[in-house]
Amino acid sequence: ITAELTDPAWQDVISKGGMHIGSGRTKRFVQLNESQPNIAYQECVLPNGRGGHCRHLHYCVQDDFKQNILKFTQYLCLIEQTYNFRVTEIHQHVDFELPSYHHDIAILTLHRPAVFNTYVWPICLPPVGLKLTNKTAVIIGWGTQFYGGPHSHVLMEVAVPVWDQQRCIDAFVDSVFEESICAGGYDGGKDACQGDSGGPLMHQLPSGRWIVVGVVSWGIRCGEPNHPGIYTRVEKYLSWIVETVRF
Repeated sequence: ITAELTDPAWQDVISKGGMHIGSGRTKRFVQLNESQPNIAYQECVLPNGRGGHCRHLHYCVQDDFKQNILKFTQYLCLIEQTYNFRVTEIHQHVDFELPSYHHDIAILTLHRPAVFNTYVWPICLPPVGLKLTNKTAVIIGWGTQFYGGPHSHVLMEVAVPVWDQQRCIDAFVDSVFEESICAGGYDGGKDACQGDSGGPLMHQLPSGRWIVVGVVSWGIRCGEPNHPGIYTRVEKYLSWIVETVRF
């Protein structure tokens, strides 16, 4: 379904040369200007004393992204009103592995903090020990709506159940880790898809507060029955995030 303008303000989209290529997490448009073929997918902005930070999908990160510019604006079709942020540091997780996508997470440092408003706001980190099995989570992004299809021009969202970890392991055998979280429609049809990588898997606590519990990592095509999407489980990286960001 199409996300509304009044929905939680954390989603962004990343484009190159005016063309959409990925999504992250504020409701303003983000443009990553770069000349290399690898595109970075940024999730959310977090402040600290040295500048803002973005939790980041690992496998797209390259050292030469340090001169890239992130641009925030409200709509996909309007880019004249922007906030520009230069990427000054890239912190890749040292244990990232291919082709398993184990530890599929990284952090970017921006040259200055983002100014929070109605459309730009950080999502919260999850509490330790939160039980999510069979709870509802939400995926959002501008990715394709089916495998091989075109990217969406509007922000899309879908609510999905979080799978039992053993059921997910049984579905994927050796490709699910303790640091993974699985979510998607049991009968297929509800999933992240191409271009959503690096985006958030979110859950709303009873208090109303939204938290990011996962980062879109990989999956079998999109929306396949009995094969959920695989996400990096943010809770397992809280110490690493805090140490790296130095709140």
